[in-house]
Amino acid sequence: MDYGIVTHVFHVPIHQPEPNALFLHFPVNTAYRLIEIWQFDWGTFTWMLHDRVDLLADPSGIYDDRGLANNTTYFYALVAEDHRGARTAATAWFFGVSKADSVPPDGAMMINHGDSFTASPLVMVQFGVSDDTTEVMLSEDPAFAGAAYQPFRPELPFTLSSGPGPVVATIYARRRDASLNESPVIHDSIRLDLADDSDNDGLSDAWERRFFRDLRYGPDDDPDRDGISNRDEFRNGTDPTDPRNPRRAGVMSIRQEGTQIVIEYEGTLRSSERVERPHLYLPVTGATSPYRFTPTGGSRFYLAD
Repeated sequence: MDYGIVTHVFHVPIHQPEPNALFLHFPVNTAYRLIEIWQFDWGTFTWMLHDRVDLLADPSGIYDDRGLANNTTYFYALVAEDHRGARTAATAWFFGVSKADSVPPDGAMMINHGDSFTASPLVMVQFGVSDDTTEVMLSEDPAFAGAAYQPFRPELPFTLSSGPGPVVATIYARRRDASLNESPVIHDSIRLDLADDSDNDGLSDAWERRFFRDLRYGPDDDPDRDGISNRDEFRNGTDPTDPRNPRRAGVMSIRQEGTQIVIEYEGTLRSSERVERPHLYLPVTGATSPYRFTPTGGSRFYLAD
């Protein structure tokens, strides 16, 4: 376990999609002994008992149905049987399609090359994805209401919906390949403030006036001559007028004391339930170094800046 990056490590069976196969997932309850797998047979137009899963021998909650024909839809329903032989009603039917290429595209995205701020609703979305990606769908709605797939390119324009004041805008993306396998949803966020970049240099006017009192410097300037441009000082949240800043924030040490994890750090300790862009990690309330906590079984990621 590396508590500087990952709070918990545990191993679960991983079932990658395979050709000529479908994986059925179902909850396991100790009150039941067997799960019956029913499959609809189009030849007889009836439901047929396809297989039984002994939950005492296999409590994984995963059934591998192999030897299927690719590009064919299979319909299933499940029935549970308890230790005395009593059976439940069948579940609602569900279906899956076995495919020769059943692995969805993989990858990540960012807005404006990782900038945390923009004063323009027109942004560029950059992707680093697997070569099999053919289409992408973008939306500010995680449900993608009204969105449609478009041909994939490594960089695509997107217009954010603008409001009366500064907002944190999030773009969601879903990708698919030529076999129509859809990826999990990925996303990135950026702060949008239409009134905070009058000189259109990508730097917040409020940030420039805070440190320089005016807008005379550009994003590539380095007034404190520390080798870090104003653009990177702005992205990193450091002082562009102090060559001794940024202070080297970060995790100094991690150790385990009994059931507790102890993190010693400089700066602000932040955490998230998933791996995110650094500016999306939230400060740990009341945290001071050394920070002590007892793992509770869920994944959590930490950084200090």
